[in-house]
Amino acid sequence: MKKIIFVSLLILLIRNGSSQVIISGQIKNAPDSSEVTITRYKSSFEFEKIILGKVMPDKDGKFILHLNFDKAGEATFGIADQVTYMYLVPKDSLNMTIDYERFDSSLLYSGKGSADNNYMAADLLANFNWNAQLHREFTDANKFAAFEDSLERENQLFLKKYKSSTFTKEFYTHITATTKYRYIYPRFMFKIRYNPETNAMEEAKVPENYFDFLKKMNINDQQAAENSTYESALGNTYFYEICYPKILKEVADSLSPKEKTTLLLTKEYNVRKTLFKDEIRDYQLTYFMNMHISQAASDVKLLEEFMKAYRMDCKNLTYISIIENLYVQTMSLAKGRPAPEFVLLDAEGKQVALSSLKGKVVYIDFWATWCAPCLSEMPNSHKLSEKFKDNKDVVFLYVNVRDDEENWKKFIAKGTLQGVNLFANETQSSELYKVYNFKGIPHYVLIDKNGNLINADAERPSSIEQEILKALE
Repeated sequence: MKKIIFVSLLILLIRNGSSQVIISGQIKNAPDSSEVTITRYKSSFEFEKIILGKVMPDKDGKFILHLNFDKAGEATFGIADQVTYMYLVPKDSLNMTIDYERFDSSLLYSGKGSADNNYMAADLLANFNWNAQLHREFTDANKFAAFEDSLERENQLFLKKYKSSTFTKEFYTHITATTKYRYIYPRFMFKIRYNPETNAMEEAKVPENYFDFLKKMNINDQQAAENSTYESALGNTYFYEICYPKILKEVADSLSPKEKTTLLLTKEYNVRKTLFKDEIRDYQLTYFMNMHISQAASDVKLLEEFMKAYRMDCKNLTYISIIENLYVQTMSLAKGRPAPEFVLLDAEGKQVALSSLKGKVVYIDFWATWCAPCLSEMPNSHKLSEKFKDNKDVVFLYVNVRDDEENWKKFIAKGTLQGVNLFANETQSSELYKVYNFKGIPHYVLIDKNGNLINADAERPSSIEQEILKALE
């Protein structure tokens, strides 16, 4: 028995050692009492940050962290209000030197994994990713496309110049895909614009051939299968510019809204299943389920059909586990289930519990001051609340998430949001995203007088009036 226990412990130690990363270093001029924190996202589909390790540097600014890191990928290094992005591979042993006052330009790595991370630091300093997102600085689509083309060529030359024989295989695969595909999604975002004068989202005009380059895109680049930049370019830009218009043409206008939604979701799933292969297909089907499972949940039969198909079609057990957990969570938000409780502060610093509104129909709007789609819906929200302003049985609850508290207070001081206004800090926001199972904002929830869910993925203010009236009956 002792021999068995010893062997088991030895195997465990070997496994832990093979997945461990050591990060040490020295930071000069950092604010007092500032912790070094290293985080990563739980997965590509779960936008929950996992703290891998944190430590307080000593009086000389020195620190060391031993992290469990079992799969190569990106991580975030942060201290006070400074952050940088790293690429870690199991068994890396990195040493960092940083001057907090010249954070990006002073960052230098040595040790195992240093070639990967010195390139990450150089890429960040060169502002390639930042510059790729400058679509708001352009009004002419052709000029923006030319700018992106030029930036991509510059980025490719930069990678070629700094490519090192000591790059890890994992990192080179990652950075090659990132460099190749990071200039696609910004072209898509050029089309989507928020007009502050009309307070509405608008679609910019682009030439007919603007997205022709997508027809040459490798839609089954298995080397880039788990690269988030590639999957964003593929799952968003390629799919919605090349595939989705064809799907829309196949759905008759004469169908009811429910029939349209069912048919659109079914066709989208089948196109992703047919078009993509192997690991790319697994990712794309998981992306579909992750994005649309709450939408499908309004029809339990439809959701069960999607789950049955997904379990058969996806071969990645990790992905399946994520969606199975999401399915359980989604079912907990089904119609008639109790709305998850939360307690948040209003502008006066008073605590307000969701349960305190029991006895009224509650329409929740999760939003932020930086969110253009949220702001574009505000005029509709104002009109809706005006219609019910004399009805004491309806509450419009505006929950501000992942925002700056001062910006929130300035916004609500304008008096445009007629209802109950609450603020969720970063921790509370993450919990709300999780328990109410939403991936982005604006997000709306409708709750009945008994505190039970009517719809955890409700319609926008422009379309919810009849559902509120029905809840009041």
